Amino acid sequence: MDRKVKVLLVEPIGGLAGSEMVFFDIVKKLKDNKNIEIGIFLPEGELYNRIKNLNIKNIFPYGINNLHKRTFIMKLLNLLLMLLTIIKFKPDIIYINQGGIYKHTGLLCKLLNIPQIVHIRIIEDAMKIKPEDIVRYNIKRIISISHYTASFLKSRLKSITDIVYDPYIPQSVNTIKHGDCKIVGNVGRICRTKKQHLFVEAAKIVLKEYPHLEFHLYGGIDEIDYFNSLKDIAGNHWNKRIIYKGFKEPEQIYNEIDLLVHTCDTEPLGRVIIEAIDYGIPFIVPDGGGAYEISGIIGTGINFKRDDVNDLAKKIIKASRDYNRLIIDTKNAKDKIKKVFSIERYENYIVNLYRRIALEGSASRL
Repeated sequence: MDRKVKVLLVEPIGGLAGSEMVFFDIVKKLKDNKNIEIGIFLPEGELYNRIKNLNIKNIFPYGINNLHKRTFIMKLLNLLLMLLTIIKFKPDIIYINQGGIYKHTGLLCKLLNIPQIVHIRIIEDAMKIKPEDIVRYNIKRIISISHYTASFLKSRLKSITDIVYDPYIPQSVNTIKHGDCKIVGNVGRICRTKKQHLFVEAAKIVLKEYPHLEFHLYGGIDEIDYFNSLKDIAGNHWNKRIIYKGFKEPEQIYNEIDLLVHTCDTEPLGRVIIEAIDYGIPFIVPDGGGAYEISGIIGTGINFKRDDVNDLAKKIIKASRDYNRLIIDTKNAKDKIKKVFSIERYENYIVNLYRRIALEGSASRL
């Protein structure tokens, strides 16, 4: 194909959570690529405002947020808006940043014979896709955020699935922690899925031997009843040695804590681990999920038996004792994350994929 490949990038939610911020980084990188021309279809809101400031020519906002969580009438209106966008932009490919809406976009892709690429970022979306959907919704490629997430896909889908880690742009300066471990942190929205109760229960055990340590919880509160249960578990330690710090930016968090404890064993990727390494913070993760996968790839970090509070407490004590060695191991891992999660590496993959699928589409239409 001599001309640029035209790709319509569809973002269904449009907030500023992890997946949307990755989308922003990708758009920022792709907008000047010489081999493709991008158009963007997304809801009006915070993400739209950020992308608008990039001065991208083909940006198509729609006013009804959350493509996959609205009424039937609203979904029809969104499809109509997307159809008008397709007629105007004339894409060779449609790429879905969060794959749960593949059926909505797929109706138009099948009708108009436009190849669809579906990016799977959460386990629930991986479990939704059926082998028969590939033809029905014109899906040419599935991208999974990790091997762990891909393990939930039907076996017949594996042949058209690529495992591609989201890019990460390093944020920290080249600093290294020194001294003792004083503050242990847990980062993530407060909800049962994140399993912060393991962190609080382990903290109570560790404080018997290391009463000088502090345990900080960071993140917005999704489930207030679960948050209240954490206070009950902490008892007299709450707001003394076990402290809820609320939502903070990564730079603030990693300048405060000395050790990260991640308790969720169902995380699709575990971006918080990549951030910790970037800021030179040693970490502990359960032996399952995307965070465990990253730990294995990078070759650093301490693992505990999932859901085992006593083992987690032992590992926190071990990390406190071996802290200086862990600091060195984490520092050595920074170069590895720059390579594995490089934005340039991602750009090379995704642009080549767009061009290959566009060529296959052109050939099929001849």
